[in-house]
Parts: sequence; structure tokens; C-alpha cells
Amino acid sequence: MVANHASGEYTSPIGGVSPRFCASAEIAWAAWIADTRPSTCFYLADSNTEAFARSLLGVMPGQLCVVNAGEEAKSWDSLSCILEFLLMHKADQQSVLVVVGGGALSDVGGLAAALFKRGIRWVTVPTTLLAMVDASWGGKTAINFGGVKNSVGVYHWPSHWIYDLNMLQTLNERQRFDGWVEMFKHAIIGDFALLDAIKAYWPEYDASGAESTRIMPLPTQDLIESALRVKIRIVQEDPFERDLRRLLNYGHTLGHALESSSNLFSHGQAVWLGMLFELQLAVQCDLLAEREARLIFEFLSLLTPFSGYADGVSSNVLPEWNRIWGYLEQDKKVRFGQITWSLPVKVGQGQVGVEIDTQTVKELYEIWSLNPF
Repeated sequence: MVANHASGEYTSPIGGVSPRFCASAEIAWAAWIADTRPSTCFYLADSNTEAFARSLLGVMPGQLCVVNAGEEAKSWDSLSCILEFLLMHKADQQSVLVVVGGGALSDVGGLAAALFKRGIRWVTVPTTLLAMVDASWGGKTAINFGGVKNSVGVYHWPSHWIYDLNMLQTLNERQRFDGWVEMFKHAIIGDFALLDAIKAYWPEYDASGAESTRIMPLPTQDLIESALRVKIRIVQEDPFERDLRRLLNYGHTLGHALESSSNLFSHGQAVWLGMLFELQLAVQCDLLAEREARLIFEFLSLLTPFSGYADGVSSNVLPEWNRIWGYLEQDKKVRFGQITWSLPVKVGQGQVGVEIDTQTVKELYEIWSLNPF
């Protein structure tokens, strides 16, 4: 994707253009409808976003499908339900599917749009910070299968994105945390200036204060744009994740294994823990100098008070190695039977395709899991 800063628009690898942010999703939606004139509109929401989706229905009437919220949406059952919905209401190749929700909904909704009649247009209206800075960009769609995250999916870029920052005011603490984790990741692997900007913006936290005083901040539009630019630059160079784009998987190799192995972790918690572990891997492999590792660790530690683990991770929370290994060996970055890792090599830079002996990873995990912080 290419950022056109003069016009405030992005261009995706398939040529679709959209405004970055808008004051009103309804107004932005009306403008896109006037420009593109789809034959029919179909709306996909979950139990958390149904009311917002209905406000878009007032702009362009259409049928609404509501599925379960969160990771439950990324299933064969939900995918089948959406496809049956499109078929029953006679969607055609000039129709558009409008996905109103977070990252999980955009994953399954985008996949349904890719499969129906070999591909129809879809528009994403991300309603969470995580979806805005990560899931809605890049064209990845997927469902979970066989207990493995994102194991069935395709690339299918949205035709349009509608970013209404007013939606962020509705997010709870966990949803804010999950989005910030991806922004921290983007800073670590691709933008030293973003890292400094986040540090300058971050609230001071008094460790002696009551837990109720910990307030997870919302990012400014400038910070969100900076985080987006990291992903845009990487996706532009490698849209189908052949090489460079794998940098965006930092923290996700262990993170997805943690998330798949237990319902104790949100996506953000799992990836945050994954980044902490994979930081140690980078040091172990002499890819990262101790000084750089300390800077990154201190940066990631800014999230600790809001992580749900401010008082530490008990030994029974992190799964044992044998359980984790079963998910790691199913990871999409396995090449010829060998797990490859995406690791930081200095602040603002990373390396992909790092092969590490499994025994080394096992030994480090067993030590690290006793004291992740």
C-alpha cells in the first residue's frame, strides 16, 4: 500500500483507494456509495457492533447478518452462515459486503467475500484499535481450524476502509491494550521515532497506586497514522508475505501458540508475552545487543500495569512446553519442518527467517516461563 499524504488516502496493492479517517462513518459511507454504486449492500456485524451497523443501513438499505463476537466468529460455522446469508439474499458480483467490527470479524467477513462467487467487494469499518492499526490492513482473511489460529484463509483486500475514531471511545481496557500491543510491535520492528513518540505520550504510572487508578490511554490520530505507515510500507514491499512482511509476525509465533493453547489470554496479552519471549530469543542468538534489548524490554514494560499481569504471571498460567510445542509446529512460518522466527535486531529493525534449534527454544522457554518479566 502507498500512502498519499497530500490527499490523506492510501492505495492498496489491488488499487483501491480510501480516506484514512473521517468525522462520521455514515457520511464517509454515503460518499463511497455515491462514487461506486454497488448493486446491493450486505452488512456483517457481531453482537457488539449490531447497533452501529444499523446506522449504516440508514445510508444504504440492505440485509444484515449478525454473528458471535470475538474469536468465536472465526469458525466454519460462522463462515458457512455468512455464505448462506449472501446466497439466500441473492448477492451478485456487483454487491458489496460491509464488515462492521473488530479484527476477528474482518478476518471471517473478508474470507466470505473472497469465496462468494469467486470474490465480491468488501468494505471494512473497523471498530477496535486492534483492527484499525493491524487487522483491517494487509488483505489477510482467515478462520481458525483444527485448533490452530488462521490456518484456513486467503488474501483479499478490501475495496474501501472507513475509520471513525469516535468508535474508540467505546472500547474497554482489554480492547485498548490489545490495540496498543500491535502499535508497540510496529515501533519495535520498524520505526524508532514511533517508539520515542509513544514513550513521550505514555502516562506516568505510580506502582504504589491502586489498581483502579490505572487508566489505559487512547492513542492520538498521529500515533495511529505512524503505526499504520509501518505496516503500509512493509505490505507494499511484500503483499503476500514471501519475505519482509514476516517481520509483522514478531511476537506472534509464541503468541499464537499461547492464544490457541488457552482461553486465558486475549490476542494482545498473548502477543505481548510473545514479544517478551522472542526478545530473549534474539539475545540468545546474538542478534540483538544487550543495550538494544534493554531499551526494547523497558519499552514493552510500559504495558505491564495494564496487561492484567502487573503482579506477575503465576507458574500455572503459562502452558508447559509440550503443550506449546504442539501449536508451534503448526505455525505458518514453519519451513521444511523448521520453525522460523521474526526477531528484532535493533530498535526499529528486525530480521525474518531466523532458524533456531528446537532444544534451544525449549530450554529458554522453560526458564523464561518461570519469570517472564
